[in-house]
Amino acid sequence: MARRNIRLELRVAVWYARVAVKSENVRVPLVGRAVELEAVELFGDRVARGAHALFLEGEPGIGKTHVWSEGVRLLRGRDSLVLRTRPAGADSEFAFAALGDLLRDVIDGVVAELPGPQRRAVSAALLLEDDTGAIVDRHAVGAAVLGTLRLLARERSVVLAVDDAQWLDSASRDVLTFALRRLEDEAVGVFATVRVSPEASAEGVIEAMPEHRVDRVRLGPLTVASLYEIVRLRLGLSLSRGTLLRLHECSAGSPFYALEIARMLCQSAEEPEPGDPLPVPADLRDLLRARIAQLPQRSAEVLLGAAALARPTVAVLERAFPDADDAMAGAVAAGVVETEGDRVRFTHPLFGSVHYESAPRRAREMIHAQLAAVVDGREERARHRALASDEPKEAVAAELEGAAREAYRRGALAAAAELAELSLARTERESGRSVQRALLAAELDFALGQPSHARALLEETLERTTDANQRAELLLAAASIASEHEGVAQTLALVDEGVGPKNSVSAVRTS
Repeated sequence: MARRNIRLELRVAVWYARVAVKSENVRVPLVGRAVELEAVELFGDRVARGAHALFLEGEPGIGKTHVWSEGVRLLRGRDSLVLRTRPAGADSEFAFAALGDLLRDVIDGVVAELPGPQRRAVSAALLLEDDTGAIVDRHAVGAAVLGTLRLLARERSVVLAVDDAQWLDSASRDVLTFALRRLEDEAVGVFATVRVSPEASAEGVIEAMPEHRVDRVRLGPLTVASLYEIVRLRLGLSLSRGTLLRLHECSAGSPFYALEIARMLCQSAEEPEPGDPLPVPADLRDLLRARIAQLPQRSAEVLLGAAALARPTVAVLERAFPDADDAMAGAVAAGVVETEGDRVRFTHPLFGSVHYESAPRRAREMIHAQLAAVVDGREERARHRALASDEPKEAVAAELEGAAREAYRRGALAAAAELAELSLARTERESGRSVQRALLAAELDFALGQPSHARALLEETLERTTDANQRAELLLAAASIASEHEGVAQTLALVDEGVGPKNSVSAVRTS
């Protein structure tokens, strides 16, 4: 039996697709998800009657984002106000990143109607005004978000659309949870995708509404027929029945995996015979590395910059790489990244993480140094400077400490704690600032609900500290933590050691 030349078929199909795109705006239809789209329509009806949520759940690569995107289009067609955010894993390090995405187009129109404390809190949290030095009250931000949603919902239904809710930064997640718990009859909905995997969780947002106001739809594998249509529509290939069945089995019905394997299949000149293996690497990481390895070297370099950024944008990449536009074009054409306005996103988060992890350490450090010179925002600049080298450096440590204190004032406790620990890690052990930065990091970790980690930081610093006064500070800070979590005996022992034998609590009690 003669083998079909699928590479030739692909070239012909791509040519026809380009002609079609030039002649009209072609939208590839969503295949095999009629039930899910019906759930979106029903969700739109329920939101019109009061607060409601719809969560699309599934394994990575199962097609949640495509259903979500089509759902957003349907909801907008119903004249709902859809506020969107698509956080990535790295976004979780930046406070109020997702909240800024959701409210950026509407906050100016309603902020003047909010009470003064709420207006000031949300403006500071979203960096809408200069830093005043005051600490942001996160409850005030939550109240401001609640007030904003109620104001917007007076005119039409409002939908908070979140793709990959498990990657929401903790500050955004907390204030959204605060607001959503207090909604009742308001026409406000949450339409979100949630990755089902051990390392990801969106429980805060999912549990924000009572169970009777929440619908969950679990996306399962696609059928063979649906997979056939996806490969035909996306790649222009009509696979034989035998190859299609093997592709379905190999991908477990995941559209992302199936398309990746089909693209690899296109690299061979002919469709494999029934007894031939499919050209699939040992695991998905090898598959993703192989995709990126096919790109020009400069494209891969610019992609490393995108992978190193928490929120990659065209503007930042062009400042870091003068030829970024040309370099990115190849990656976009290859389906590795996509652009949405100024925002750059990997078509699957694994592309970014695998590319970053695979890069040599020195290459990553050089990229971070390059990005530190062009990014906006004190927090992100400080992080890149820290990741440009793991060697202690006072200028970097001081910048990180300042960024941590600024994040704390904004109410971004998790970001502040992470920055404070980076500051401590970049501080010379013999530096006079080492103890003070350890105390700051421990204080923030303790406030974040991580007393064991806070104690560990203090004890590690204590081991290398010889100055009596500094040791006393560290021991008394440890005692303060122990007083709430470890009982009286441990607290008194730490206090005794901190104040010295002459002034110890034990001595006073027995005198």
